[in-house]
Amino acid sequence: MSEISERFTADTASLAATRRKLMVWDAFAFLSLTLVLLVLLAVTLLLFRSFTSHRAELGRRWSSRGQAALTQGKPEQAIGALRTALEYAPGDRSYELLLAQSLAEAGHTEEAWNYFESLWETEPGNGWINLQLARLALRRRRPDDAVNLYRAAIYGTWEGDGSVRRRAVRLELTEVLLQQGHKEAARAELLVIAGNADNDPTLELTLAALMARTGDGTETLRLYNRAMQLAPHDATIAAAAGRWAFDAGYYATAAKALQQASETAGRSHDPAANAVMALEANAERMLALYPDEKLPPPQRAERLLQLRSIGHARLTACLATQTGAETPTDLTLLNATWTTMQRQTVHTLQDNPAAQQAMLQLVFDTERITQRVCGAPAGDDALLLTMAQHRQTVEE
Repeated sequence: MSEISERFTADTASLAATRRKLMVWDAFAFLSLTLVLLVLLAVTLLLFRSFTSHRAELGRRWSSRGQAALTQGKPEQAIGALRTALEYAPGDRSYELLLAQSLAEAGHTEEAWNYFESLWETEPGNGWINLQLARLALRRRRPDDAVNLYRAAIYGTWEGDGSVRRRAVRLELTEVLLQQGHKEAARAELLVIAGNADNDPTLELTLAALMARTGDGTETLRLYNRAMQLAPHDATIAAAAGRWAFDAGYYATAAKALQQASETAGRSHDPAANAVMALEANAERMLALYPDEKLPPPQRAERLLQLRSIGHARLTACLATQTGAETPTDLTLLNATWTTMQRQTVHTLQDNPAAQQAMLQLVFDTERITQRVCGAPAGDDALLLTMAQHRQTVEE
């Protein structure tokens, strides 16, 4: 029995040792496999990250090429580069925006529209995207949609200095409205900008030029005066204000502004400066000729008689050119009216407002009719014709 017991004990010990060896081996094998798997995983992740990083780098390179081409005014080249960039970085929004912009600048209107529209769906409040869609809507001859999109751009979100960008969009919208003949709507936009002009004389000058196209002379005059007040030594602003005032019939303002421009620019042989001086002389001559109702009655009557002399001389010269031809009816009737007007004197005119208006009207009619029959006038006659064309403004 003792031998059997000893053998059983020995076998049990041997089996336990064998089990321990197997367990150690299994643990070692498991650990080895785990380490191999971890190494393989690390290598895989490293390769994946390298691949992803390389793709991203290629995307950035192609995007930079596209952006450079777009900056250089080569949108077609930019399109190819940006399409390649999106192959390496699909869904990158910045690349998509650049590609849409390139398509628009290259003239691919419909494709650009579709691209921007898909971008708009994910960010409908983006001011820049709405602006691009507004410009494309104009190309697609959908002006009403364009105006709505411009307004959406104005009230949309902008990166950076939003107030400056919104002002630029509103100015662009104003130009569109003027081109479409919506003067009152354009005027309303300009008034909004003018209310937030930040004392910028250049902006005031731009607003004045646009306001002039709306037909609002009073507001245009205010904007020009404001620009001159903000930059009293800027000859360019004063000259622009003077030219507009002269063309619109505001001769007192024109003379003042043009004088300011001349004094600021100083003596110069520059043709532009000479033109300003000539226009200033014309404006001052206009003021010397015009029979302002605020003048003392005798002085107003004397100016009317001076205009009568100029107008009658123009008529006489025009009639002289009709020798051998049938005199136009309106010229004949005009001559008959002048016969009765020649009897007026300072004393008969100064206390007779009706006669004063009749004489002024006759002079203006003479300049209009003789221009039609005998061609464009010169000198004082040209000034009187201009005055006749802006009579309402001059009287105001």
